[in-house]
Amino acid sequence: MSQVKKIKFERCVDTVKKHLKVKEQVLFSKTRKMEGVDARHTLYKLCSTSSIRNTTISEFMKEKGVSVTEANVSASIRRINRLVDSDKDWANTISNLQKCIE
Repeated sequence: MSQVKKIKFERCVDTVKKHLKVKEQVLFSKTRKMEGVDARHTLYKLCSTSSIRNTTISEFMKEKGVSVTEANVSASIRRINRLVDSDKDWANTISNLQKCIE
């Protein structure tokens, strides 16, 4: 894996933690509480917009102790895309987060 991709991934992690006010242990847990789910899905979306492939996201998550398949990452990104399309608050949140990682 590319060191550049790893740096981008960590930048996305830091952005999600800071702006969604979620702790790292929640972000990298398998909790089904909305706080953790939304944070993880947002992380996947930010990574994908940073040109990190779903396979690579899956590998980085595994390094953090979370086993997630490429298909799960894809489904999560689709969920966030639907939220962005239907909810102006989500659209603004994702847009603001993307600006933070550029």
